[in-house]
Amino acid sequence: MTSLESLNIELNRLFDVFNKQFYNGELRKPVITVQTNGREARTMGWCTCDKVWKDHNTNEYYYEITICSEYLYRDIEEICSTLLHEMVHLYCQEHDIKDTSRGHTYHNKRFKAVAEQHGLIVSYDNRIGWSSSTLTPDAAAFVQENADKSVFVVTRNRHTAPKPPQLPVDDGEEAGEDTDSGDPENGTEGGTEGGTEPEKPKQSMRKYVCPKCGCIIRATKEVNIICGDCKVAFVKE
Repeated sequence: MTSLESLNIELNRLFDVFNKQFYNGELRKPVITVQTNGREARTMGWCTCDKVWKDHNTNEYYYEITICSEYLYRDIEEICSTLLHEMVHLYCQEHDIKDTSRGHTYHNKRFKAVAEQHGLIVSYDNRIGWSSSTLTPDAAAFVQENADKSVFVVTRNRHTAPKPPQLPVDDGEEAGEDTDSGDPENGTEGGTEGGTEPEKPKQSMRKYVCPKCGCIIRATKEVNIICGDCKVAFVKE
């Protein structure tokens, strides 16, 4: 999709522009992605705690900044505020500044101090600390002058698209019944014609989700596992 290509190009360009404007070009370019926030519906973006990307030609490693696709419908100032917010985390990573706690969800006063030196106004939230951020008036004016708003025309819907209407059937069965489909996400399988195959017993599986990146694992017993990318414990659903 051409619009997605343009969007990725623009986000990378905006990083370079913001890096020069607010950080004097000090930040090392990360890998910038647009992807779903999974089950973390409130998450608008993130910066990884480790260099999770590797260039196999140079053996160099890079951090990742993600802008969550479910929030691309917002105004350009809000999207750029999220990008600048994650650039603060990147700056803190590069300078060994511990800016969060509680599994990287609670933003402390160190984060607030760095953010307010680099184009953001930060307010306090009891749940996530000094995290809620908006652009300063100067930063907002800079965004309006430099961002290409025309490329931000797609967003990821959290719900699936509606199914097309089914044509009438002429063999006596009611339209809309679907006896062969299943739900692979939940491990269920559809029925077979005539119902002659016995039902398979359900396995006692446990599902664990990384609260930061949304990675999913399953286990047959209780486990205590940490996500290697995000350095936070998986949460059992």
